Amino acid sequence: NEMFLHPNTYDSYRIKLLWINFLINFLLIASIMLQYKLWIKFKIANGEMLIGATLCDTHMFTPMMLEIAAIMVSPYPWFYKEEYEELLNHTVRTFFYVNTPLFTWMIIIRSYHLLQFIVYSSWFMSSRSGRTCRLFGAKLDFLYVLKCDFNERPFYLLLVSLV
Repeated sequence: NEMFLHPNTYDSYRIKLLWINFLINFLLIASIMLQYKLWIKFKIANGEMLIGATLCDTHMFTPMMLEIAAIMVSPYPWFYKEEYEELLNHTVRTFFYVNTPLFTWMIIIRSYHLLQFIVYSSWFMSSRSGRTCRLFGAKLDFLYVLKCDFNERPFYLLLVSLV
């Protein structure tokens, strides 16, 4: 009961969690950049792009930077007890901590990347699916895999989207 009366007893644990979050953000940004570079190399190997293609030439730089910007919106250790003052009736001050909405935003972004990883690792991203897509003139990308997975298991994806 004594720990619940004093909220500052967990400050060291919270700061450690924020440092872990910062490290995971850094690794996630590196993995996003690596994902886009590997995707370009995959398309070059399949003959869909020229050998000298880069992120800027293929217009993949903007979505990559948008993903990185969305990931960077998260709490950092140096913002832990960050608060601002608001004056009401010239006497009352209220303090607001800014970390709670940022944690919520971080969870939403992380769940998107988890879903993207699961779909990319599914069996629809195989070479057989790639040949079928090239045969019918479709692109083998995230949206195609999501549509195929939804046609294969509609209730499972609806259940996952509700969670």
